Amino acid sequence: MERVNLQSFYDLGSILHPFTSGQEESTIGQILVRTLELRTNLQNLLEGRPIKLRNEQPVQALLDAIAQATENPEKVGFEEWWDIKIDAMKLYNISNRASRLEIILSNEFPLFHSYLIAEEGLESVDTLIQNPQNAFNLDTIKLLETITGTPLEDFNPPPHDFFGQ
Repeated sequence: MERVNLQSFYDLGSILHPFTSGQEESTIGQILVRTLELRTNLQNLLEGRPIKLRNEQPVQALLDAIAQATENPEKVGFEEWWDIKIDAMKLYNISNRASRLEIILSNEFPLFHSYLIAEEGLESVDTLIQNPQNAFNLDTIKLLETITGTPLEDFNPPPHDFFGQ
């Protein structure tokens, strides 16, 4: 089982959605700045984070559209690069591929299973991970100690040894 942060899905959607509407006239530098976080999120999706998509082609297509729009054929410096206008068709390709990806994600996300675990008492995931000994009441602990000696040793994590000793 793998823990998935639901915030990452929200972040992806909020970053992706603005690119689904038509882009106004832009320069290479402007698009690079606007797509910085989007490109990082798309690369994460290709690497299977936060989830492994069944169809990665739309992710790669959007990355390719961004790369094509921001290529620098003249090999000029960044100051000039910031002012080079991007062809309207390249901006359309970014918008079109972002829209396609959004549709793919809206179809795939409902297929992923996710569960909420009630965070009450011993049903708290954090408690079970950090303090599993709390699963036993005091009477059970005393009974187990008489039978096996020190039953909770298995539940206590080993001390951290930061110096390799």
